[in-house]
Amino acid sequence: MEISINADREVGCTVRLGSCAVPFRCETTAGQFVERLRQRLAAARAVQMPPVTDAASPADERVG
Repeated sequence: MEISINADREVGCTVRLGSCAVPFRCETTAGQFVERLRQRLAAARAVQMPPVTDAASPADERVG
């Protein structure tokens, strides 16, 4: 994902995230946002999914 900071006369600074734009009043705040975003994007994430089975258990068939 491309992340950039651009000067903007109307709002101060704009951070662009691909096709999205996020306005900031000052470049310092925009820079902090970009740094935090990059850290979060780079963070290792483990997705744990429960095992999937095709067989229904007897408890699933009870009506009651």
